Amino acid sequence: MEVFSADILSLTSEAAVLVHNGVVAYANPAALSLAGADCVGKTKLSVFGEEICGTQAGSFVADVPVNGTNCIVRVSRIDHGEIIFFSPGGKCSTVLNEPFMCTIRTCLMLIEFSAAQLSQIAEERGDEEGLNHVRIITQNYYRMSRLMGNASFILNFEAGTLPYAIVPVNISKTCRDILELCKIFTPDLNIHANLCDGFGDIVVNADRDLIKRLVFNLLSNCMLHAEGSSKICMNLYNLPDSLVISVSDDGKGIEKDDLLTVFERYKYNFDLSAMGKGAGLGLTVVRQIAQIHNGTLLLESRPGQGTSVRVSISKHLYPRTSLHSGSGNDEVSATDMFEELADCIDSKFFSSKYMD
Repeated sequence: MEVFSADILSLTSEAAVLVHNGVVAYANPAALSLAGADCVGKTKLSVFGEEICGTQAGSFVADVPVNGTNCIVRVSRIDHGEIIFFSPGGKCSTVLNEPFMCTIRTCLMLIEFSAAQLSQIAEERGDEEGLNHVRIITQNYYRMSRLMGNASFILNFEAGTLPYAIVPVNISKTCRDILELCKIFTPDLNIHANLCDGFGDIVVNADRDLIKRLVFNLLSNCMLHAEGSSKICMNLYNLPDSLVISVSDDGKGIEKDDLLTVFERYKYNFDLSAMGKGAGLGLTVVRQIAQIHNGTLLLESRPGQGTSVRVSISKHLYPRTSLHSGSGNDEVSATDMFEELADCIDSKFFSSKYMD
C-alpha cells in the first residue's frame, strides 16, 4: 500500500510527502525542493513542527513554516500513515494596487458623505422608508470598507510595507472588550469564553491593532460560515512559548474536499448565496497576522461537529516598530464593530441612534 501511495504522489505537481510511523517515508520532487533534499528519513516533527504533529483530526489545514517558507499544509490520514500536501501561500492579485485602492477609498468617502446627508433629510421629513434605505447603504459602506481594509492589509503585507508596533498588549482585555460589544450588536449570538490562565489576564508583546483585526476576523468567519451553529467558543491558551487564540463553533463543519481551499482568496463555487458571505480574505489576513507574530494558524473541521481555528502568537517577540506605529489605541470602539462585523450585524443598528 505504501508503494502505491508513493506512486500516486509522484504524479502530482504539488509538494507532497508520505509519513509512516512519524517519519517521512517518501517525498515527491516538489516536496524535495521545498522541504529540502534530505527530508526523507526525517521525523514529521522536524519537517513540519509541533502544530502539525499535535493535531489528531483525520484531516486539517494549517499555515506553518516549512524549511523557512510559510506554506499552506493539508494533512490527510490514511490506514498506514499520513499524506501531507504543502505549497507556499499565494500572492495578491495584481489588480489590487495602490491606484485601484485609492479610487475605491475616494468612492467610499463620497458614499459615506451622501448617506449622512440623506439620513438628515429623511429624519427631518419623518421618512422611515428613506431611513431604512440609508441604513442599508450605510451597512454596505462598512462592508466595502472592511473588504478594502483586508485587501489593503494583504497588499502591504506582501509588499513588505505594513506598519506595525510590537508592544505589551493585554490580549485578555482586548478579547473581552470585543465580546462585550458583540453582546450589544449581535444579541442572539451565544458565545462562551475563557480568556485568562487562572492567574489573571494574559499580556504578550504584539501589535494592538493587528490583534483586534485578528480576533474580529476569527469571529466574523464563525458568524458567516458556521452554518447550523448554536454557539461560539473563544479560548486563550497560555503556553510556555506562545499564546494560542482559539475560536470554535458547533456548526455543520467543512467537508473534506472544501477544507483544501479555505485559504484560497475569492474561491467559491457558482453559488450566489456563498458569494454573498465575503471574498475569502479573512483567513488570509489572520494567517499573515500570525506570521508577523512568528506564529501559525491551524484550521480543523469535522463534518457535523464544527470547526476550530487556532492562532498562535510567539512570546519571544521584543518591542519594535516597522515603518511607523499603528494607532496604539487599546480601546475597542463601536466603529470597530460596524466595520469589522458589518456582514454580521443587523442593518437596524446602522442608524444615528447607535452610531452616534
